[in-house]
Amino acid sequence: MRAVILAAGRGTRLYPYTKIVPKPLVPISTDNEGKFVTIIERIIKQLVNAGIKDIIIIVNYKEDMIKEYLGDGQNYSCQIRYRTQDVLDGNAGAFYCAQDLIDDNVIITDCDNYFEDNEFFIKIKKYFTESDADLTVGVSTVD
Repeated sequence: MRAVILAAGRGTRLYPYTKIVPKPLVPISTDNEGKFVTIIERIIKQLVNAGIKDIIIIVNYKEDMIKEYLGDGQNYSCQIRYRTQDVLDGNAGAFYCAQDLIDDNVIITDCDNYFEDNEFFIKIKKYFTESDADLTVGVSTVD
């Protein structure tokens, strides 16, 4: 199973922060050593925790910053590949950019999905596998 993280957008709702840094790299917490953790790092770690080691990130806005920051995934114990969404034409268009890399089941997530539950992707993957469904949609309540 692979994962596709949709991270191409401009993050306009977080402006003016995203004028400087793309939304996926906005820090949301610190780790045990006091180092900032970005939202996309949290998602990557949660995916890796679920056994997903092949991650494709769809980029556009400030894509060089994202690629430089995350690299090839070695620091996260996974493989990260990138596809550029040349035209920002929505989530379906973003996913379409990665179609040549998808030949198996896939988890698709936005770069700004924040799950407190570090086992969310484990649960959704297990439910999908056990239900033998063609499609599973995971949702989470927020305050």
